[in-house]
Amino acid sequence: SQPTPLESASTSDSAFEPQEASPIETTPIETESSEWATDEPTPLPTATPAATPAPDGEKPIYVANEYLFYSNDAALAQSLCLQYGGELLRWSDGLGVMYCDSLSNDSGLFYPQEIYLVSSGPYLEQPGETATNIASAQNLAENAGAGVVIAVIDSGIDLDHPALVNSIVEAVSVIPDSAYGDGGYFYEGYQGVQDYEGHGSHVSGILVGQTEDMTLGIAPQADIISIKALEKYGSAAAGTTEWLIRAILYAISRNVDIINLSVGGSKSYVSAAQVAFQQAADAGILVVCATGNSPSGPSGTIDYPAAYDNTLAITSVPVGEAGITLSDVSN
Repeated sequence: SQPTPLESASTSDSAFEPQEASPIETTPIETESSEWATDEPTPLPTATPAATPAPDGEKPIYVANEYLFYSNDAALAQSLCLQYGGELLRWSDGLGVMYCDSLSNDSGLFYPQEIYLVSSGPYLEQPGETATNIASAQNLAENAGAGVVIAVIDSGIDLDHPALVNSIVEAVSVIPDSAYGDGGYFYEGYQGVQDYEGHGSHVSGILVGQTEDMTLGIAPQADIISIKALEKYGSAAAGTTEWLIRAILYAISRNVDIINLSVGGSKSYVSAAQVAFQQAADAGILVVCATGNSPSGPSGTIDYPAAYDNTLAITSVPVGEAGITLSDVSN
C-alpha cells in the first residue's frame, strides 16, 4: 500500500533542505503593537489531514506506518528498509524515513514517526523580568550574549518585530511543502520561516529582545538562528519527530553555541532524537530545554528532552502573592 500524501514526499533530499529566509531588514520598524505573533494569512480550505495531531494530553500520536532510523550511508539505508519489508521514503544527513505497513520492530532500530504539540498562549509581555532581576544582571554584564549564537528550534520567528530584527542572523524552515494544503497538516500560506503561532517569537524575545528604549531579553547581544520545526495548528503548534531531529542536525551544521528547545513531552516521542542530542553534546553545543508543561515539584515531572543527561533543564518561577513559587508551565 502507498503512504498518504504527507508521507509520500519525494525521496529527493531537496524537499527537506532548510528554506532560506528572504534578506532581513536590520532597521527597527516602528509599531504600536506589543504582540509577538504576526497577522495570519487568510486560511484556505484544506482536506482533513491523514494524521491529525491529538488534543494536548492525548499524545503521542503516530504518523501511520512511518519509521525513523539512523544510517550513515544511503545505500545501507535502502538495504535496511528492504530487509524489513519497507520502502525508503527519504534519507539525508544520516536520518532515514521508512514506510512499512507490517513492521515487526523487535530490532530496536526503528522509531515510530510521531507528532508533538506546543501549547499556545498569550505572548504579550515578559513578566519574568522583575522576578529574575534581569536589569541588575545586565548592569554587571553590559554585553550579555555578545559573540554567542543561539539556535531557537520552534514555530519560526517574526522577521519584522522591532525587538528581534537586529538579532536575527538566519531563519530557516525544515518543514516540507507537502505538510501544507490538501492532504497535509497546515493551511496553505503558512509556508516559510515566518512565525504564525507566536511561540518561537516569544521565546526569542525572552532570549534577545531589545528595542531602542527597552531591553526585554536576558542576553540582548546574542544572535539568533531561527529554525522552524513547528507550525500553527489550531490553538497549538505541531511538528513531527523528524523535523525536530533535522532542526537539531541543522543547528549542529551551523556551529551554534546553544540550542534552545522550549518543547516537552513523554520520552517515547523524543527517543528517536536522543542520537541527535548526543551529537550536539559531542560538538560542544549546550542544549537548553524547558522542563515542560507538567506540574513541577516532588509530585510533578520533568518532560523530555529536558530529562536527558546531555541537556540543561530550565523551569519557570511565577511570582505569586506569597513570593516566587514553582510553575506548572515552562514551555
